[in-house]
Amino acid sequence: MRRYKLEFIVFVCGAAVMILEMVGSRIVAPYLGTSLIVWTGIIGVILASLSIGYAWGGKLADKNPTFTRLSQIIILSAFSVLVLATIQLLVLVFFSNSTLSLYWQTIFVTIILFAPSSILLGMISPYAVRLKMKDVATSGALVGNLYAISTVGSIVGTFLAGFVLMAFFNHIKILLFIGIALVLVSFLSDYRSWRWVKLFAVIMFFSAFAFDDVFVHYSALLGLRDINTSYNRVLVQDIVNQISNRPVRLLKTDKGGFQSAIYLDSTPAELVAEYNKYYDLAKYFNPNLNTVLTIGGAAYNYPRHFLEKFPSASMDVVEIDPGMTKIAQQYFSLKPDDRLNVFHEDGRVYLNKNKKSYDAIFVDAFSSWYAVPHHLTTLESARAMYRSMSDGGVVTMNLISAIDGDGGKFFRAEYRTLKVVFPQVYVFRVYDTVAADQVQNIILLATKSDRQMDFKSDDVEMRRLLSNLYTKNISEDVPVLTDNYAPVESYLAKLAMTKI
Repeated sequence: MRRYKLEFIVFVCGAAVMILEMVGSRIVAPYLGTSLIVWTGIIGVILASLSIGYAWGGKLADKNPTFTRLSQIIILSAFSVLVLATIQLLVLVFFSNSTLSLYWQTIFVTIILFAPSSILLGMISPYAVRLKMKDVATSGALVGNLYAISTVGSIVGTFLAGFVLMAFFNHIKILLFIGIALVLVSFLSDYRSWRWVKLFAVIMFFSAFAFDDVFVHYSALLGLRDINTSYNRVLVQDIVNQISNRPVRLLKTDKGGFQSAIYLDSTPAELVAEYNKYYDLAKYFNPNLNTVLTIGGAAYNYPRHFLEKFPSASMDVVEIDPGMTKIAQQYFSLKPDDRLNVFHEDGRVYLNKNKKSYDAIFVDAFSSWYAVPHHLTTLESARAMYRSMSDGGVVTMNLISAIDGDGGKFFRAEYRTLKVVFPQVYVFRVYDTVAADQVQNIILLATKSDRQMDFKSDDVEMRRLLSNLYTKNISEDVPVLTDNYAPVESYLAKLAMTKI
């Protein structure tokens, strides 16, 4: 083991870097979201920090390198991870409540939280190379081997984080795993140096483990559950609705808004979110509503409502995250139903291979609270939906956007995209009192039939929904979205600062 000590050290530290990078997305998700902007910030800041660490570690290694100094660098990186676990909530709350754009929020948060650990971890490989180097004639092979081992460690860390850790442990425990591994590696480098500091670190990390368990327990008692799935960090929260004064359970994947909700004093089929009610319009546009597809299940609020309201119909739900379905079963009263079929896969992938004909398709899938996954917004996706529909079929899509101005670019692009494929596309503002240049839920309803509607109904609720039809001219100032070019998150970046 002594012979391959440095190889083992760079392997573990390489794994730690990638686990830190991947868990970083879970740490910031409830406050900044999981958009491309956030991922870009995390990756960019960590790469920049590693570059600083490489340069600093190489420079330090040229000044009498020792295993003692290497051990000290590693234990400092462990403490930096502990500090990250301690201050992350304070930093995220502060910046997410600031007036900064999402771009600057992401940059500042990732620098404060992830740069110190990344810089220190970046110092380790060049320092280990200098300690290992004895013969200039073989220095190239030595450097290549150590960096290859570090990269293999990063690969293992990536798979370990993505396939195991993030699915079964919360982000605090993953950070503590990283810290403990680094403490043990620092002992391996030099067990005598800073011995009491390292023992103190061990005590601190195990105390943090115990504290996290207590925190999770009391959070659950207070109605807040923080759950990791393979795809999301999910918050399930019990609150009292300030308008109705009724108890509500929310499902949230980031701070911007909730993805699903149920009343705790009613049947799960009663809809909380106003925009969900607009899916019932599909029955008005296609009275033969028997087989329906929903893309995006979350807590399955609307599927339960639909099955109760239309007892002769059936619904297929495509939900990419099996963990989300389990949460719906455990916390949102989702029960097995012969008329409800669930498919755990990507919605676009399902559409591409689908051979079934649906009377309506509901799209309610979001990669963050404001952004529909770009591959579900494109011309190719619209054509796949068109192919998957019966002759009188209807597509109903929920968007978060403005209509006019810069905040409406995504809506106008999606509206124009659907009009290329479908004979008729209608727009409904969920809240008709909100100005057209302000952000809110907007429902796009596209029909495969060219049959003209009179927008009249004997049903009071249906008339109320139909009355919110938007009839003003919609500008065509943005290009059609395609698989080749769909800057959805760029269009929607400003919405991250806006509350509906």
